[in-house]
Amino acid sequence: MKSERLQRSFRLWSLILGLGLAAPLSAEEQATGTSDDTSVNTEATQDRETQRGKYLAEHPELAAQIEERRAEREKYLAEHPEVAARLEEIRTEREAHREELKAMREQYLTEHPEVAERLQQQQAEREARRAERQAERDAFLANHPELAARMDERRAEREQFLADHPELAQRLEQRRQSRRGGFFGR
Repeated sequence: MKSERLQRSFRLWSLILGLGLAAPLSAEEQATGTSDDTSVNTEATQDRETQRGKYLAEHPELAAQIEERRAEREKYLAEHPEVAARLEEIRTEREAHREELKAMREQYLTEHPEVAERLQQQQAEREARRAERQAERDAFLANHPELAARMDERRAEREQFLADHPELAQRLEQRRQSRRGGFFGR
């Protein structure tokens, strides 16, 4: 019995520490509940959506199948309101759980400022590495204008594809909005 409680307690604190390691908060962020880490999450989400959009632009038959499945899913949910209600219930529960975990993490970091400080250092290091990689990428593209031009062409093709498929563009934007803040719901 005591062993089970100890294991449960260990798992809980491991979870809290694990969550904290992924998203450090400064003292100000802890107090206000805000973080500028959302820009990193937003960029990562945009990168994923860009890659997905590129893939779908290159595979229009797959994009059509996805759109067809989305329409079927919406029709099914319209015909089965109890399923739609249960899905909404699950989303609500997930959000409540996310908020609960966030509060636990913030409390832990408030009680352990040394952990919060170390997490801030790790975040600063990650941001510095990200900026360095971006600078290297920019320098590479400056030295290879043909690749930069090709990337610009691909970007324009993606934008045109989304302009030609507004339903897909809308769905991607909805997903982008729902994913903002990443795992921690920020």
